[in-house]
Amino acid sequence: YKRQVQIGTYLKEVSNSKFNDIENLIKRKTKNTFTYYSGKFITNEEATSHMMKLKSLGYKNSFVLIQNK
Repeated sequence: YKRQVQIGTYLKEVSNSKFNDIENLIKRKTKNTFTYYSGKFITNEEATSHMMKLKSLGYKNSFVLIQNK
């Protein structure tokens, strides 16, 4: 499994400068939204640790996303 921390989903593209303090920023565009993630992790512990770091930086709605890919 691949684990990432989802930072947020927005209706409009957000400037990368909003996420200057985030390492390994990943942006995915769907038909109607832009979703931002950070990092790729193998274990839940790594992903959770990264999520907690993001929450401490003010990204309070961050959560771990596990993908079956």
